[in-house]
Order: sequence, then structure tokens, then C-alpha cells
Amino acid sequence: MRRAPESLASDPVHDPLAFLFPDLDLDEWDLEEEGDRAELIEIAFPQFEGVVATSALIVANQIIDGEPPVTWATAQRMLDAGLDRGDVMRQLVTVMLVVVRSLVQEERPFEDDEYESMLAALPMPTTVDIADRVVAVVDAQPGITMDDAVAAALGEVPDDDVFAVHLDSVWDRLLVGGPLEILSGERLIRLGAGAATRTFTHRLTDEDVASSCVHDSFDLGALADTGTLHLVDGRPVDVDRERGVDLHGPDGWFDLPAGTLLAFRVEDGVLHVDPLDDEPSLDLGLVERFRAAYDRAQAVLALPSRASDVVAELLVDDPTAFDTPQRPLSDVAEAAGLEVRGGVAAHDDDLWIADNRAARNQRAFEDLGGRAEAEAALRVLDVADAVAIAGRDELLSALDDLTGDPEVLLFVANELFGTDELAEQHGHDLSAALLSVATRSGQQAAARWLAAISAERAGDPTLGEAHLEAGHEADPTDPRLIDRLAWYASDRGDADRALRLWRRLEPTRVIADDIAVLVSVTGGAADASKTPRNAPCWCGSGRKYKQCHLGKPAELDLAARVPWLLRKATGYLFRRGGSVQSDLFDVALALAGVGDDDIEELDHEAILAAMTDPIVFDLLLVEEGWFRRFVDERATLLPADEAELAASWVDVPHSVYEVTAVAGSTATVRDLRGGDEIEVRRPPSARAGVHLLGRVVPDGVGRAFLGAVVVVADDHAGDLLAALDSGRSLVVARAVAAMAGR
Repeated sequence: MRRAPESLASDPVHDPLAFLFPDLDLDEWDLEEEGDRAELIEIAFPQFEGVVATSALIVANQIIDGEPPVTWATAQRMLDAGLDRGDVMRQLVTVMLVVVRSLVQEERPFEDDEYESMLAALPMPTTVDIADRVVAVVDAQPGITMDDAVAAALGEVPDDDVFAVHLDSVWDRLLVGGPLEILSGERLIRLGAGAATRTFTHRLTDEDVASSCVHDSFDLGALADTGTLHLVDGRPVDVDRERGVDLHGPDGWFDLPAGTLLAFRVEDGVLHVDPLDDEPSLDLGLVERFRAAYDRAQAVLALPSRASDVVAELLVDDPTAFDTPQRPLSDVAEAAGLEVRGGVAAHDDDLWIADNRAARNQRAFEDLGGRAEAEAALRVLDVADAVAIAGRDELLSALDDLTGDPEVLLFVANELFGTDELAEQHGHDLSAALLSVATRSGQQAAARWLAAISAERAGDPTLGEAHLEAGHEADPTDPRLIDRLAWYASDRGDADRALRLWRRLEPTRVIADDIAVLVSVTGGAADASKTPRNAPCWCGSGRKYKQCHLGKPAELDLAARVPWLLRKATGYLFRRGGSVQSDLFDVALALAGVGDDDIEELDHEAILAAMTDPIVFDLLLVEEGWFRRFVDERATLLPADEAELAASWVDVPHSVYEVTAVAGSTATVRDLRGGDEIEVRRPPSARAGVHLLGRVVPDGVGRAFLGAVVVVADDHAGDLLAALDSGRSLVVARAVAAMAGR
């Protein structure tokens, strides 16, 4: 039977269970079971993690068991002093954390009187109270050091381990996504203080104008740090911060041409945006002070600097520097001898190299399953960085790392053959070097697979296919080679071989979709892989299968192959690798109506559904330009008539169409962009008067909708057209999400 221990106090004001679990029904829990207690504490205090969570469980056990009684007595005393439940528990856990660390580090018994003495010193000022006092001090004395700020805030700073740990929590609150910036010499400033007087400028780009957003801006990186702002008329502007600033405003929030210089200022959560008639001249004194501030910022972190870091350093010595509009910060940085890339600036190529290494280290630990896998991938990438001087033993060690885990090989390929030209050259050199030392079948398979990716990126898929064939001959069981060879066979129009290869593999969602399309399109040929060599051929010729269609593509009309051709383009999104995967994830989240900060609110099934929605693939292929790249990279593999048809689709945009008439298997639609009326093969959703989001293309015999077709509510047609005019997949995906009420 599940029950609470009878020894627990039942005082309604200071009951231990009411303190620990005020909102939980304990009838279904047995508090005498250690597992139940641990799970309850995790539910009641989710803010505690790791060793802190362990300390919280120890404290909870002491309170529940009443042993030692001083723990619960101290909790009651702090409650009586006016601290809330969360603050009381945090301070008790802080004491226990010090105790646990002492036991581990000093390997000695901890005396009861020491513990009681620590508890007797409670309560300390709360983390919120200390943080508020420190912020007030920093506002009054920008540039004050951390130690001096605490001393000024508290008057007297306790010199003990418990308060030191407590103070660490305060700094986490203030510096990790908090209001303060730490400068060189552990000096502090709050960028939000005095924000109403600071103006930063940005020159609109073509991309800004097309999307009604300000993108990846170094210029505005020092605006007051806030998640959401509002325009003067109350409409919201979302602020995305990574290293620079993205401002996502409502449609038409600035209706100005590219090249216009805008002044941005934040006051009480309101973003003021004003065009400047006269461009300010470049202040050479500001340039000099900016460079000096940048040099100081480099003392804190030897990586490219964010605008906010440099401006924070500058404002300590020159608090009025941006009280009047200046040239954009990117202009100032470049005049100071810095190179601006996106939201950061640097003075030396070594900083960009260090930045890339730091970013890839983070990606390795985030993307791969564990520490060992991440370290294996990073070892290979280190060899790639110095492949020109790598010895045979280093190359063989790298091969061992690549053959040990398929995910490591895939990660390494994406890192080397992404968007960085230097990394790609390292990738080409590494793949050639690995081929020169690979001898065992597993080594040959991994080296050939990587060499195939290298050839594909170099624009030679025929060579890539040759590497895959050689790798498959060395190891006929390697699933990576089997899948990629099936992909090549499908692109070439050889449904027979593609099906035979794919059916050897575990049916992942992508492979299952590939097989389903081939089965649907090729009809009798779809079962060719199951046809005995000496059986009559599926095509009805009367000849044996081995004499007729074994190893030969199915003979199908071009129009019948349109769904297959579209699937080839979609399969390219999944197998090409590189930045397409991050594009896919971003667009899927936008379609689900979820921003980067809210990913945890979307469950796994919802993410999967969004990532397999056909409109996501369409937006990637068209708005993000991946269909053009598919044609550029794979056209030499396609049957000639398919390559010609695919080329005719490249420049066809999405639009919103009104169905004006339906007759049998055809429909007449009017393009709302230009007003042209087009006769198309009728999609299932076509009814007179309905609006459709889609793309109308030649299909070999006439014209048809290609890919996803979305029914558009009449009152959303204008919004979708405006989103399509932006040319950005995320903007269109958000508009579709808004129409669906997401």
C-alpha cells in the first residue's frame, strides 16, 4: 500500500509534505520507497539538475524523515522570516551542495556541528534580491568590477563556501541570458540601462526589403536585449538573437527601397524605426574608440566579437556615443580594420578558424549520440585540417574512427562538404588520402563512400557512382553504399535495380517512400525484383525476364514518370547532405508554428509530421533553390527527356490560383499574380471557386500541379501572395501555419 510515513508532522501551516509537494496528490506514492521520493522531488523541483538534484534529494529525505531535525527546523525558521518555498529549498540545497563537495574533495567525515553552523547562518539574501541590488549598482557605476559590485550591493560579503556557491547562482541569473554583460577585467555593464537614448542604424538590403525582415545584422546587435518588441502602432516585432540580430516584423512594417538608412531605437519595449534623410559622416574618433573597445573585448574571448560586446566595452568610457545616429556599426567596424561576417567581426583569419572549430565542436557533441562518438568525429576532422602532413598511422586511425559508427562518417561528411570552401578542400584531400591507405573491406567501404561525396561536390556524380560501385564490391553488405547506389539507379531510371537494392535494407521512412513511388509509377515493373530470371517478363513481350527487362529501365511515357522525377528531387533533399538538413528542420518548425525558442514545446510526433509534410519539401526545392541545385548536380544521371523536363521547372515559382472551371479530368485555373488562365490536369482538391497554393509546370503532355497543393482560405490568399513575393521559405511556411491556426 502506498502511504506517507506516520511520523510526519501534520501542522497545516508548516507541514513538511505541504512544503515539499504543495500541488501533488501523494495517495499514489509510497514515500518510504527511495525511487518514489526521487521522482517526486524531480517533479516538485525541476530546476535542480545533476549534482544539485542529488543534493535536493538528500535535503528532502532529511525533511521527510525528520533526521536531523535541524534541517526542517531551519526551513520553518526561514518560512517564518518571509522567504518563499523556492528560496528556502534553494538555500538548503546550497548548504548541502557544499557538504557533498567537501565529502568528495576532502574525503573526510563531515561533522554535525559544521552542518548545523552552516544552517544557523541562513537565511542569506535571496538570489533575486542580490541580483536586483547588483543591477542597481551597475546602472549607477557602469564598468564596476564583479567583486566591487557585490560589495557595494551588500555592504559586507560573507567569506564562506556556502555564500560563494549562492553567489554563483546570482551570476548565472545575471550573465547567462540575463541583463548584464561581462567585460574585460570582470567589469560589468547593463546594455538595457539608458537604451532609450541610444540609436543604431542599418542600411536596408535587398533581402531585408524582400522579406520585410532585418537579417543577421551586426549593425543592430547592441539593441536592448529583449525577446519581443512592439512598433509604435502596437504591432509586434520578434527579435531573434544568436550573434547578431534578426528583426521579424509584420508585413510592410517598412515600405522603403534597399539602400535606405534606418535609425532604430528601443524605449520601454517600443521599437522606433525612422528613415534618415541625411547619412551621418563617419566619425573617425568613434572608429578609434570602437577598435580599442574591440581589442579589450578580445581579452575576454579570443573569438570573433559580437557588436553588443564591443559596444558594451565602448559605452563604459563613452556612454553618450550613440545618443545621436552614427554610421552603421558594420561601417565603423570595417573602418577600424575588422571584417564583418553576419553578426560578428574579427581582425584576423585565425579567429575565424578558431570560431569554426568551436562551432563544429559544439555541433559534434549536440548531434552525435555520446562523448565517444563526438570525440571520434573531431579526431577525424583534426586530421582533415592537417591532412597535407598526416602520416599513414594518423590516416588509418581516422579510418578506424569512420568505420566504427555510421553516424560519425555522416557527421564528418556534412562538416567537410558543407558551405565552407576551405573545409571542402580539406574534404577532397582527406578522401583521396584515406583511399590511398584503405585495405580492409570496412575501410574500403567508408573511404569509397566519402570519396563518392567528394566527387558529387566536385560536380562529377559519374565518378561518385564509380566509387560507390567499388566500395560495394569490397563490402556488399554496407547499407550506406547500398542505399546510395539505389538512389543513383533510381535517378538513372533503373527501377529494377533500385528496388532490388532498397529492398535489402531496413525500410526507413525515406526508403519506404522511395519504394512506394517506384511501385506506383512502374506498375508491373515494380515487382521485377521478385521475378525469376527465367519467368515471362512483366512487360508482356513473351520473352524471358532475363532476356528482356532484367537490368533495363522500365519503358514509361514521360508524363507517367513525373511523380518519379519529383521523388528523385525529394530524395535528393534527404541524401545530398550539407545545409539542406538544417534548412529542412527550420522550415518544418516554421510550418508547425514554432520558433527556435519554443522547440521543446513541440513533441516528437509533431516535429516528424512537420518534417514529412509535402509543402516543406516544395518550399525547400523552390524558395530555397534546392531544385535548381538538384538539376545542376544530378541532371547528367537523369534520362535525357527527364533532364529536359526538370530544367523547364527550375524557374517556375509557387503562386496562388483560383479554380475557375472544372471539366472531367481537367481544370482551368487563374494565376492571381498575373491573371493568366491555364488549363491543367485536375488535382483532387480542385473545385470551382477554390483557391490553391501550388506550382503549375509542364508534365510532358500538358500542364499540371507539381508536388504539394494546399487549399487556401479566401481571406488568406493576399497574405500568401505577399509571403511568396518575399521569396523566403520561412516566411511562406509561417503564412501557411497562420492560415492553419498554428
